[in-house]
Amino acid sequence: PDLGHHSVFLSPDGRAGWDVVFGGDGGLPGRPSFYVCCPAKTDPSAAPPGDESVMVLVPCGCEARHGTGDYSDVVRRARAAVLDRMQQVGISIGDRIVTEAVYTPTDLRERYGTFRGAAFGLSHTLGQLVAFRPANRHPTLPNLYFVGASTTPGNGVPLVLTGAAMAARR
Repeated sequence: PDLGHHSVFLSPDGRAGWDVVFGGDGGLPGRPSFYVCCPAKTDPSAAPPGDESVMVLVPCGCEARHGTGDYSDVVRRARAAVLDRMQQVGISIGDRIVTEAVYTPTDLRERYGTFRGAAFGLSHTLGQLVAFRPANRHPTLPNLYFVGASTTPGNGVPLVLTGAAMAARR
């Protein structure tokens, strides 16, 4: 698709869309924000020659908001919203999807042990970003350091790897 390595599609509903995810029932906004990663744009080995590898992340409420179990309606609506929004900007990928894998908050909890299936560790609000997250050094046990999405510097692979490097240097 005509996308860069990283693309962000913001909901035209602004804050109201995020309020559905982080408040209320934790469902999915009618027009959600989402992130798209096309790694083959910078690493050709991420897809067979002539093909693409596309990952889409659609934030939805974790199990604390939505509950455990059936996310099939959220998945169906998220998929439709992503394909529709991409089509609106001239990117048509729906008929080109060969393989598709979906991970819900329940999958994240069961497979990776994330708290209540939260993809971003702690709450992904301004008060929980980067320096506002809990310290990566234990306050009373010397030489005990933490690494991961729920500690400084934060979530996402680059920041977790930065946290690992920080812990290793200390």
